[in-house]
Amino acid sequence: MELVEVSERELVAIKATRGERAVATLLSLVNGGLFGATIERALSVRGKHVVGALSVASAVRSAPYGFYLYFLTSGNREELSETRRIALRIVSLLSDPLVREMLNWRQDIKIRSEEKVEEDKRHVYVTFVDREGHILLRVIWEISRKIRPLKVEGEIVDIFREVANSVDAILSGSKPLVKLSEEGKKAWERATTAVREVKRVIKGMAKIITIGVLPTDASLRIGYKSTGGESSSLSQAFTYYAMTDGKVSVEKIYPSEEGLKAKWYVVGRYEEVVNKILDEGYKSLKSLSNKMPDPDLLFSDINISKEFKRTLTDAAGEFRHRVTMLLNEWDKAKELKDVKTLNKLGKYLRVLLPLAYLVDAYRQGELSSEEVALAIIFAVLYDGTIYRNEIWFSVGDPEQEENPIISREHFTVFWLWALKELGFRPSAVHFGYEAHIIVFRNNELYNLLKALNPALPKLYELRNTLAEFAEAFRVVSRELVKNRFSINWAYEVKEESFFKKLERVIAMVENYTSAKQNNRE
Repeated sequence: MELVEVSERELVAIKATRGERAVATLLSLVNGGLFGATIERALSVRGKHVVGALSVASAVRSAPYGFYLYFLTSGNREELSETRRIALRIVSLLSDPLVREMLNWRQDIKIRSEEKVEEDKRHVYVTFVDREGHILLRVIWEISRKIRPLKVEGEIVDIFREVANSVDAILSGSKPLVKLSEEGKKAWERATTAVREVKRVIKGMAKIITIGVLPTDASLRIGYKSTGGESSSLSQAFTYYAMTDGKVSVEKIYPSEEGLKAKWYVVGRYEEVVNKILDEGYKSLKSLSNKMPDPDLLFSDINISKEFKRTLTDAAGEFRHRVTMLLNEWDKAKELKDVKTLNKLGKYLRVLLPLAYLVDAYRQGELSSEEVALAIIFAVLYDGTIYRNEIWFSVGDPEQEENPIISREHFTVFWLWALKELGFRPSAVHFGYEAHIIVFRNNELYNLLKALNPALPKLYELRNTLAEFAEAFRVVSRELVKNRFSINWAYEVKEESFFKKLERVIAMVENYTSAKQNNRE
């Protein structure tokens, strides 16, 4: 914080490590500090621009004072909010372990920034090059109301491809693709054994996981009987084996706000468990859609703003009609074998049918309260946020549909109804511009954790098998990357958001159990 809050006069006396300067850069960008303002000015020049040795990258290498003086009078102050947002993303790249390692051992790295208008869309290209002109990393963003990451190019992509190829080989039980040390060979064997165990655990919970993943994170192309998903977490991609045995691969590399991310992609013909949930869910939805409760009962005892309540009340009033329209279109498309329409309708059915099946199966005693709670938690793991004392679950619109038959308001109504029918009434529901948020806290969260408590052994088993794979794969990936690219970096499964959320859920349930035991004493 000393560097973040430093004055111009004090800059010359500041000494800091690279890591401290990188963190200071990020914090001062957010807080409007002097050090961060220099980066902001450096990036405020529009059009083609090359930043030399005293560049954004060198902010984490050179003395803060020299960096500040170089950019003190450069550029202009137009559109600083947009510039700051771009700068933040560049700093997030600089803080990424892989980018940091790649830049650390290269000399005279330059950053080239360029803005282009392509197909009526503004794109910003930021390219990291070495002294020979080799493109180490090129990042492309689309600039509109938001800054949308498009893709990553350059040598750094080859590293992720190497990691993806090794994952594919491990999953197939193949031998290492390149020569490994004895430690590397042993780690490869451990990773192969561990991933078999991961698949065994996931297949053992296939129905529960599928109910959680289909409404939140999966793609469903009913016309092709195919399903799958994509995720920045390899650990999450493994869970798609509940639905399909499709190949795990890297679709693309993209620049997130947390640094570089691989988009792990799985797609394939869906398993019988998916078929059963869709078939049974169709029957359930037809029956249940006629029994939607009065909106006043649906929103009772839930914290919700008056304006948003009116919006959801309107959605609840037209829900039955919308569902009837949807099912009629599906029946017609099935009769005509209209693959295109079936695939389009899958965007809605993947949400509605599993939830309808879940409610009906619970009512008929096919699923226990523990299994229902587990399905809800898997939905949260895919499309939610877990805080210390709260769980937030996001409900969005169907992907790439401007005028959807069923909107996120309708989906939110159906989620609230399903949760209430299952005995897990949430605490609140909040309006969101991109997704509405369902919240569990206090007594409602306690009720969910209580039902999850018997499921702890299953959560432990999934966490432990993923952790075993993570530890072995760290050794394997580090050796593979170091041998081929001379970079000391490893793929860290335990740092993925899915794995971290899984650990947080387990900790929450454990804390509930501990508190319950203390109360008894």
